[in-house]
Amino acid sequence: MDKEEVTGELALDALNKKQALLEEFEKLRPSPGGSLWRGVSAVASVMLIIWLFPEVIEQPAAFLLLILVFGVSAEIYRESKKVHKRIDLLYKLFKDNV
Repeated sequence: MDKEEVTGELALDALNKKQALLEEFEKLRPSPGGSLWRGVSAVASVMLIIWLFPEVIEQPAAFLLLILVFGVSAEIYRESKKVHKRIDLLYKLFKDNV
């Protein structure tokens, strides 16, 4: 092996590592269908709890607690989505500079 072949193999190896990282990054990106699925599952969960325990509706404290739990869950999801958007923007900035 001469110096050019070694340099070529090192460049190819670096390119393969970069491509693997890009594929993993794209795989971990949140999908648009995930929010629909999350919303449907939240509504289904509330309906299931009401169906299993109808007295929850009659007790305002328990019903408000249930709504509060799902509200906090929605807020955490919204903040998580904002973080993902910021990471995507940061990635695009680095990608344009490199």
